[in-house]
Amino acid sequence: MTELEWMERFAYSYANAYRYRDSVVWVNRTAPTTARHKLEAGAEPILFGVKDTNQIPRDLVERLAAEPDFVWLTVDKMAAYGRALDPDLVNPLTGQWMTGSSSGSAVNILRGVHDLAIATDGGGSILGPALAAQLYGINGKGLGLVGAHPSRSTEGMPLSVGIGVLSHSLAFAKRAMEALFGQALDAPVEGLRVALDEAAPDHLADALSASGCTVRRFAKGESHQRVHGLALMAELFQDCQVIVSAEGPVDVDEYADSLVMNGQPTARGGKHLLRSANLADTTAVAVAGSSTASGFVVMAPNGVTAGAQALAVARVVAEQCPRPTLFEDYFLGRMRSRSTGFFHEGM
Repeated sequence: MTELEWMERFAYSYANAYRYRDSVVWVNRTAPTTARHKLEAGAEPILFGVKDTNQIPRDLVERLAAEPDFVWLTVDKMAAYGRALDPDLVNPLTGQWMTGSSSGSAVNILRGVHDLAIATDGGGSILGPALAAQLYGINGKGLGLVGAHPSRSTEGMPLSVGIGVLSHSLAFAKRAMEALFGQALDAPVEGLRVALDEAAPDHLADALSASGCTVRRFAKGESHQRVHGLALMAELFQDCQVIVSAEGPVDVDEYADSLVMNGQPTARGGKHLLRSANLADTTAVAVAGSSTASGFVVMAPNGVTAGAQALAVARVVAEQCPRPTLFEDYFLGRMRSRSTGFFHEGM
C-alpha cells in the first residue's frame, strides 16, 4: 500500500469512527497526528481499538500504542454487564444480534473502523465474537495477560479474565500479542501431540500429520456445558499439548446466551470448548473457518512455550481452512481500497 493509499484508508476509518456511534464509545483525536508521524517514519500503521472495560490496564494499551506500527484509534462498546450477547448491535455478517461481550470491537473491524482491538475474555468474550464475525482472536490468559479485577462465570465459577486481541488478520493479532507480552511467540509444530475434534475436516488432520504432529481425534460431547468442557480439556491435556475444537455457527441457529436460554445454553448455539478455554487458563486462538460464523479454537495449557505452540498450530489451521472469497472481498477488500464513494456504497 502506498503512502497516499494508506492516508486514504486512514481518512475512511477515522470518519467511520465518528459515524458509528453505536459501536464506538470514544475516538482518539490525536490519532491523525500520531499516524502521520509513524507513516513518515516508514511504518504502515495498524489501527486498533480498546474494549470499554476497566479490566484492561492503561499501561498495556500504551505499550501497544508505543509500537512503531500501531495507532490507537477508538474505545469500543462492550455488551452490557459483560453479557455473551449484545442486543444493541447487529452482527454485520449474520444479521443476528452480535455476540458479546467484545461486541463493539468485532463489529468495528467488519465496519472498517480499525484492524485490531485489545479485548478481554472471561467465558468466551474474545473467542465467541471473533468466530461469530469470521475473524481471528487470541486470549492471552495462558501467557499471564490477566484482567485487573476478579469475576465470575454465569454458573458462579470464580475466574480472572484473560486479555487478548481480535483482528481480521492472524498475523496482525500475533504481532499485537507479542507486543503486549513483550517477546516473540514462535515455536515449531513438528513433534507436537494434537487433539483434533472429530468434526474437523480430514484434510486438516492430514496437514497436521504432514507437519510432523501426532494427531488424536476426540468427540466434544456435552462440552457446551462448562463443567463437561473443563473435564474434557483436562483429560485431553494429559497426553496432548494442543487441542483444536471445531466451533460454530456461533449465535446463528440459537443464541448461546445464559439469559436467553435460562442458564442452559445448548449445543445449537455453536459454542463448545470456547466457553471453557479461559476458565482452564489456556492460551486460546480463534481461527475463522470456511463456513459462516464458524471456525476453530486452538488451545494450549498455561506457559510461554505452550502459548507459542498454540499459535504455531493455529497458523496451520488457518492455512488449511481459509475464509470464503466472498467474505474477503466484501469486508476486507473494502478496507484495502476505499475508493467507493457515497453513491456507490453497498451497490
